[in-house]
Amino acid sequence: MAQFAPSKNLLRVTKAKKAEIVLWKEGRFLEGETRRTLEQLLERAAADRFRLAADFLRIGDRLVRAEPPFYRFAVSRYYCVFHAS
Repeated sequence: MAQFAPSKNLLRVTKAKKAEIVLWKEGRFLEGETRRTLEQLLERAAADRFRLAADFLRIGDRLVRAEPPFYRFAVSRYYCVFHAS
């Protein structure tokens, strides 16, 4: 009879907390729904955040250089740091 699964994998499952198992299921769902791996999804999400951060920075810089400067609206530069981090 073929082995069901390696014992190290079964041990991992038996030691997992319920919250971890829920997250595993969510990961499987996301991969199935998008047909992308979690690694690919993470890379795209990070790239999208950096793109958004760059947009905030560009707009904030433009507002600071305007005549007269729009300092109050230039706060978007701080959102750049938030999204980039």
